[in-house]
Amino acid sequence: MMVYTNYFWDFDGTLYDTYGLVTDICRNILNHYGVKADDQEVLRHAKASLSQVVSTYCPDKDADEVRGLYNQFSAREGLNGMRLYPGAERFLRASRLKGANHYLYTHRDSAALNALKRDGLYPLFTDFVTSEDGFPGKPAPDALNHLIGLHMLNRRECVMVGDRAMDLDAAKNAGIDGVLFDPDGFYQDYPAQRRFNTFEDMRTLL
Repeated sequence: MMVYTNYFWDFDGTLYDTYGLVTDICRNILNHYGVKADDQEVLRHAKASLSQVVSTYCPDKDADEVRGLYNQFSAREGLNGMRLYPGAERFLRASRLKGANHYLYTHRDSAALNALKRDGLYPLFTDFVTSEDGFPGKPAPDALNHLIGLHMLNRRECVMVGDRAMDLDAAKNAGIDGVLFDPDGFYQDYPAQRRFNTFEDMRTLL
C-alpha cells in the first residue's frame, strides 16, 4: 500500500534540476548591475529564494525591477537548462500506475508546463498551480488548500515534495505531510518528516 495517494510537486530543484540555469540567470542580473559574486554563494541564496538574492546583492534595487529582469533572462533561455532529475519520470509513472494523483505547485510560470509537455509528463498530472494563477507564494498554504478543496482530497493522503524549506513549510501550513528532496544536502538541519537524496530512494513511498 502506498504511503500517499496525492503528490504535490515543486518544479525547480525537485522534479527538474534547474539550478545551473537559475545561477546563470542570477549572474546575468548581477552583471547587469555591476555586482560580482561567487557562483556557489549565489546558488546558496537562490535555493532560499530570489528575494534573498536581491536582498543580499542588490538591496538598493527595486524588487519588481529585478523580477522583471529575471523573467526577461528566463524567457531568453526558454526550456534550455530544464532537465529532469534521474529517476523522476520513473517515480511519476510508477506511482501513477498504482493510482496516485500528481499536482504541480510551482512559483515558475507556464514554462514549467511546457517542460512537462516536452518530456511527455503533462498527462500524468491532474492539475497545476503556477505563478500565473496569482496565489500568495510559499510558504503560504493558499494554493495547496485550493487544490485540496477543489479535488476533495483527504489531507492525510496528501504530501508536498520540494527541495526547499518554503515547500515543506507550505505543506505544514496546509496541514499535510512534507517530503524534502535534497540531493545536494542544502537543508541537512531542516526537521523534515521524510528526506531523500535520490528518486530511487523515494521509491520506498510506493
